[in-house]
Amino acid sequence: MAEPSSLGVSSGDDLRRSTENLHDVLAATDQVVEIGSKFYPEDDVEDEYSSSNLDLEFSPGLDEDEYDLPTLDAIPTLESILAENSDDDDDDDLKDLLPDGKLKETKSTAAFDSRQKPLMPAPSALSEDIHGSVLKTLGLPNIRTQLDKTKAQLDSGFPTAMTVGKMIAIGTSRGLVLVFESGESKAMKWILGDVIQGSQYGAISAIGFNTDSTRLICGYARGQLTMWDVLSGKLLRTITDAHPPGHAILQVEFTDNLTCALFNDSMGSVYMMNFKRKMGIRSTESKCLFTGSRGEVCAMEPLHMGFMSSRHPLNHYSLVALATFSKVMLVSISPTLSVLYSHPLKGDPDSLPLVGWHFVFIQTDEGKVFEPVLTFARSNVVQFSQVSCDEEKQIFISQLKTLKVPYKVAAVKWMTFQIILLLDTTEIVHVVDVKSGDQLGTLDIGYVELVYSTSFFKSLATGGNVSQALASASRHACAQSFITWNGEVVLLGMKGVYVLSLRSWKERLDVLVKESKFSDALALGLAFFRGTAKAVVGVSGNQKEFQEAVAEATLDNLTAYVEFSIQEKKLQSDIPKAEKYEFFTELMAICADYCIAFGRTDVLFGALYECFRDNSAGRAAFLQRLEPYILADKLTSLSPIVLKDFVEHYQNKRKLESVEKCLLHLDVRNLDIHQVVILCWTHCLYDAMIYVYNWGLNDYSTPLEELLHLLRHAMKAKKVSEADRNTGYKIFVYLNYCFAGMGYPSGSLPRERILLVKTEVYTSLIARHTKDALEDEPTYPNLRTLLAFDAKEFFNVLSRAFNGDEFSENRVDGLSRQKIINILSALIISHSKAETSLEVIAFFVFLARQVAKHGDQLEIQSSMFERMIACVTEPIHDSSHEEREQAFLDLLNAGLFERELKLKEYTEEKLLLLAENADFYRAQQCLYERSRQLAKIVSCYMRDPARKMEAFRFIHEVMSSDDYVEFEREEVERAALNSLQDLVAIDSEATARLILSDFAHDIVEVVQRLQSHQTVLYEFLQGVFDSRAGYSVSKSDSPPPADVHEQYIELMCIYHPNAVFAYLRRCDAYYRLEQTLAICDKYRVTDAQAFLLEKTGAVQ
Repeated sequence: MAEPSSLGVSSGDDLRRSTENLHDVLAATDQVVEIGSKFYPEDDVEDEYSSSNLDLEFSPGLDEDEYDLPTLDAIPTLESILAENSDDDDDDDLKDLLPDGKLKETKSTAAFDSRQKPLMPAPSALSEDIHGSVLKTLGLPNIRTQLDKTKAQLDSGFPTAMTVGKMIAIGTSRGLVLVFESGESKAMKWILGDVIQGSQYGAISAIGFNTDSTRLICGYARGQLTMWDVLSGKLLRTITDAHPPGHAILQVEFTDNLTCALFNDSMGSVYMMNFKRKMGIRSTESKCLFTGSRGEVCAMEPLHMGFMSSRHPLNHYSLVALATFSKVMLVSISPTLSVLYSHPLKGDPDSLPLVGWHFVFIQTDEGKVFEPVLTFARSNVVQFSQVSCDEEKQIFISQLKTLKVPYKVAAVKWMTFQIILLLDTTEIVHVVDVKSGDQLGTLDIGYVELVYSTSFFKSLATGGNVSQALASASRHACAQSFITWNGEVVLLGMKGVYVLSLRSWKERLDVLVKESKFSDALALGLAFFRGTAKAVVGVSGNQKEFQEAVAEATLDNLTAYVEFSIQEKKLQSDIPKAEKYEFFTELMAICADYCIAFGRTDVLFGALYECFRDNSAGRAAFLQRLEPYILADKLTSLSPIVLKDFVEHYQNKRKLESVEKCLLHLDVRNLDIHQVVILCWTHCLYDAMIYVYNWGLNDYSTPLEELLHLLRHAMKAKKVSEADRNTGYKIFVYLNYCFAGMGYPSGSLPRERILLVKTEVYTSLIARHTKDALEDEPTYPNLRTLLAFDAKEFFNVLSRAFNGDEFSENRVDGLSRQKIINILSALIISHSKAETSLEVIAFFVFLARQVAKHGDQLEIQSSMFERMIACVTEPIHDSSHEEREQAFLDLLNAGLFERELKLKEYTEEKLLLLAENADFYRAQQCLYERSRQLAKIVSCYMRDPARKMEAFRFIHEVMSSDDYVEFEREEVERAALNSLQDLVAIDSEATARLILSDFAHDIVEVVQRLQSHQTVLYEFLQGVFDSRAGYSVSKSDSPPPADVHEQYIELMCIYHPNAVFAYLRRCDAYYRLEQTLAICDKYRVTDAQAFLLEKTGAVQ
């Protein structure tokens, strides 16, 4: 059966010569490790490695457009190869395979049983570590059955090694290889070898397909190798002297070159075999790449370029990763033999080193690159290094990441670009996200009875001639039974084959729902939707389509959860009403949070609302809980049914103001406008009504006209209620917003709408008649209504509106100050009974201010101007006094009286007389400033109740500023001294400060002036001696005379005797003891007497 091969094995001398250069390079790497283009001593490698800032980005899939990669649709998955239809189809077959008769699932790192607590946190409060059941395990029952049959019929022995490609090949302890083909039958294709050959070579210890699964190479426990044609089942080569005999083959792997394979043996050596065929004769050349005498190689893995072979810069190289107990090495075997990289490995004596490869996306400063990542591990440390090649074909290795885990790792396998599986020594599989280092789940595979290669590492078939280190570390050697293929991991157990694969996103949700873990299912669904979930597979379509599918599935789960929770609550009939309401409130919040997060409020107001609506407490809780979401602008629309129920709910609670607040936050474009308008009118929700007309219909005049109609009707009936007054002032607010270009009640109008809105509102305001007016309706009803309601406030609105450039008189769009002023003049002046009526005064104040601001654009007749001046300066003190004064002052400051010829009769003397008669002190001051009558300005300040204190500032400014000449200072000083009593009455301390700091008069002279006014004198001296400024601000450095000080003390004894003692203790430097003691004796201020006697020494 076996076909002998012609071997071209090199002699021992040739083998030694072929490896000399490699060992020389290895010797150099004992002290130096290459990282990128830098070199570091081994002692420094760990620090450099851990401080790497490279961003390792493991993407969920390849960007085919960016990398011009061929489609992978044609490459079958392991499930399709093994013809596994679905989870459900295998349940019956697996009952006798798995202990509990069910598919095995990973344990999520975060679990929550909704049956223990029916409610769950809102999406914003959810933990990010909810992953659900990430892994699923499928048994392959047909393979198990056939393994049992061959064992019984052919005495094939138990499984020892496995390789997976387009087929599955399993080696046995009796030297047979069972090859299973793909397809639904999962039939056994070949039984390779026989038990006779097996008895000679021993068990199959290693096995491997080439890259296209047409060749299979097998290694045996006693060191032989065979190669088979998988398509025909023909033995192509029997290799017995590729390495020194008596050492088990531990691994055998083809490279991308179909004529080249690598293997390592139980001596720790690594060999390369080249297969040739010439003249129909097959031969094999073997070369030792690494001898175990320099460190036993326990693991090796060639880099398979796969579909990247024709477009990646590394396609010029053939690379293999080797791992000994002390280091991991990257070796190039083509085009030249060299060591490219070495990194130290540390670990416990009972742990084997591990190596592996995977292509991933890596984020660099230049963007994303698709590069192979070398993964190596030992004990509890897993490390990742990027291998790249520049344009000059130079290879660089960069450290990317280190993972430290709390268990010993027996195997490392990649599932996707970002997910790896770590098998620990207790046969627990850990699903790990490489980028974050998060553990996504675990799975106990003890039921598999995983096959280990321990006996081959110990070379028991040849007498155990291995090192103690290799024997000790091989307890958990499983490289031949824990194999990755096309995103899945295949396990070889003692009784069968099992497949570990990632669950699709939908399967993960379904598993959680099946276990009633609704909280986790909803949280995980939201993570899928937001793109924050990990290990996501089963995505079809573009991102938007995927999000829609996730939202649909998750909201179905939410609906099921709500129905489940409500039904469970119905069964509890003895629940207090308050507790039931709280339950529904929290449940509604969950529904709202998830529906808002998914952008599916149609579900919230559809199926979910129906669940609540059937229960009175649920309906009330649902409607009540809507308000905070609407006010926070999280919900911007309501369905017609929900809106109707929402209004009815708040109406029954007598809280319609809450409805109006909510309506102002809803997007009217998403509402039934007709329904909302009727609702607003029915319940007097005028703010909401304005909002709907403005933002829903772009109508700004109708709400104004309707509100004016209501106000006019109330005023005509002479029954203006508080609500009517609120409506009137609401109209003023609305007008202010419109004329300011602002949206009501908040926001801004679109720029292109501002002028249109102002024109529309202005036109409606000055309309000669209302729509559907009766014959007896007076002209300009809207203006008349507002004037009658509050003329002053209406004119304030117009004043603010007229500040806009749109009211310039040269515009042709209908906005005119002149026009409305003429109308108002006709309405007010011709129909008013008295010039002093509130409407007339408000109009003329308004007119005066407009003339002052825009006089050059307004035409005011002389008679009207005279009436305006007369009204504004009317000598009456009423509530309009300040406004009239300001209007008169605006006219003075505008310079109209000097500029207009028709106003020449208003001389300064006449204007001053008008201001004096009206007690317009600020206007008087303005006129006095023009003529530099500073003394009279002092008088204006002192007579003005609102500005008395400013007299001190003005006097000080005149006395200290260079803007005034000497005679002006003297004039102001005389005026101040003549009004000394009045100044003291206003503020004695400020008066004292003024005298001391600004006037040249001696303090004695001022005291003499006030001798006839003892009370005023006391207040003045109190300001002098108690002033914070004190003597330091005096123009004279010397303090006041002692007799002045003693006079102050005497006045204090008269007016405030209780303050004398405290004052004497505080200020004892400026009075004479004997004279002061005499004063205190005179007025019998005993505590002050005792203090002074003590100072004189008369203690007795």
